[in-house]
Amino acid sequence: MVRRNIGLKSALLTASVDERIRKELQNNAAVKNVLNDETFWNDSLGVVCILKPICTAIEYCEGDSVSLSVMPRIWKHVKMKLDRASLELYGFFTDVIDEVMNAVHCRKEMNIRPVTLAADLLDPRFYGEHLSEDECTVDIQTVLQIAEHDMINRKDILNDLTEYRAKSGPVFGSDITWEAVNTASCSNNPQTWWLSVKVLEWLNWMHTFALVPVIIFELTA
Repeated sequence: MVRRNIGLKSALLTASVDERIRKELQNNAAVKNVLNDETFWNDSLGVVCILKPICTAIEYCEGDSVSLSVMPRIWKHVKMKLDRASLELYGFFTDVIDEVMNAVHCRKEMNIRPVTLAADLLDPRFYGEHLSEDECTVDIQTVLQIAEHDMINRKDILNDLTEYRAKSGPVFGSDITWEAVNTASCSNNPQTWWLSVKVLEWLNWMHTFALVPVIIFELTA
């Protein structure tokens, strides 16, 4: 609604001074005063500044089939849009900015777990390319811990993870393998890509572990 009002700003301002509807506003002078107050419009832009990235995040995370791997990228988008410089640009005071940034940080810490980072790394669409080396280390350790718990050979896992990250070897070194990531079937469902690879047994197991729907994670977190 706030974005709609901003889009209709010119029309609303015109209406507030239009002789044809003056009678409608005579009994509600407060509405006319608000519409002609630039502070109202600046504050509205500030509200949009905060809500827009949050709405985008909700839009991309909702749905039973949304994979867990989207979470790190979503939070990167939210943090980029709600950084201190952006909030200062819209006139927010320091205490409000601190409160917003702290809320984003706390929520991110709650959502981003080792399994979430591992999912991002193992999603061929994202490939963990925006993760830090420390985060990638957490990814690999998480994969190893869970795989070893299921008594899957550690050396096999490390070998294939290395080839996957380096895009090397007979499977992951093939251009066709990575070209398939951009097909409609893989873009909509990255699990399809892992199933088509058909290398070691642990990889078929890993696609289920790493690319579970967000809703399952939220219900168990």
